[in-house]
Amino acid sequence: MSVLCALLCLQSQTTANPANESVMLEWTALPSLPNTPGVASPFAGTSGDVLLVAGGANFPDAPPWKNGTKVWHDDVYALIDQEWRIAGKLPRPMAYGISFQTSKGVLCVGGSDAKSHLTSVFLMRFVAGQIEFENLPHLPVAIANACGVRANSTVYVAGGTESPASTQASSSFYSLGLSAEKPQWRKLPDVPGPGRMLSIAATDEKSIFVFSGASLAPGNDGKPVRSYLRDAWQFDIARSTWKRRADLPFASVAAPSPAPVTKSGKIIILGGDDGSHVGFKPPEQHPGFSKTALVYDPDEDRWFSEAALSISRVTVPLAATPEGFILASGEIRPGIRSPEVWRLRLME
Repeated sequence: MSVLCALLCLQSQTTANPANESVMLEWTALPSLPNTPGVASPFAGTSGDVLLVAGGANFPDAPPWKNGTKVWHDDVYALIDQEWRIAGKLPRPMAYGISFQTSKGVLCVGGSDAKSHLTSVFLMRFVAGQIEFENLPHLPVAIANACGVRANSTVYVAGGTESPASTQASSSFYSLGLSAEKPQWRKLPDVPGPGRMLSIAATDEKSIFVFSGASLAPGNDGKPVRSYLRDAWQFDIARSTWKRRADLPFASVAAPSPAPVTKSGKIIILGGDDGSHVGFKPPEQHPGFSKTALVYDPDEDRWFSEAALSISRVTVPLAATPEGFILASGEIRPGIRSPEVWRLRLME
């Protein structure tokens, strides 16, 4: 087991009132997934003390620029005694949904299969060596490529797309109170600005933050074209209102989400796709996604650029556990996944 440490010194973008703090990111390698190509956007989290990684999509035979076919998966892997085992199957092959860590297991919301986007919502638990599912109320609409976060006993879902052929991303914002006797999805005020997909969510338990992502518009051929967003928004839970915050220094699309929050309340954006290498040729030599972390201070409404990250992944959930944040698989560059699994600890 290897450990990679990256010392991120919080350097202000301006010389006035520079920050004098630092955050240590400690990366610890866990056993890699048996699905050796790796997968994008699986569901991930813990049930009890067992780490679960389920579903995801990849190109097992050839990359997309060589006409490879994307395959969705349904295996549920459980990490037991430092060894991955297939503990069960998802209800269907699924990917690109949202994972929420709860005391009752991993809440899996939306996503897609090879044909359509999904409305399904269910709890995934590891019980007596097997996977069990508990269905919850379906989403009001099918959603994939959204972001979400849990604050206290409520989960929030923002943006995404409603079908594989969508040429416009959604601005919708929903919540589901898990402690209610009969949980029901609630439509909240839309996220301001353009509709967005592959954004990053975070919370300080009083507010929900939505960062960056990509908007969509139809191109000349009718296919969706992305625009990379840098805007940031804060939703006050008590007031049910949105407020614009300082723009990101650069776009961060599909970065690990929810973003980790330090004990002092700073939010860390772990790289993402900044759009600087869109259409890179030849694709097999793509340099990978951004390895620059950003730190946001909500109290000062300021961003701090950071040193290079040791680990860079997109389209991957970041599962919060008592031992740290789990980053399981994900993309290292367009069309190429990694089976690696990492645990991240934050130290201030």
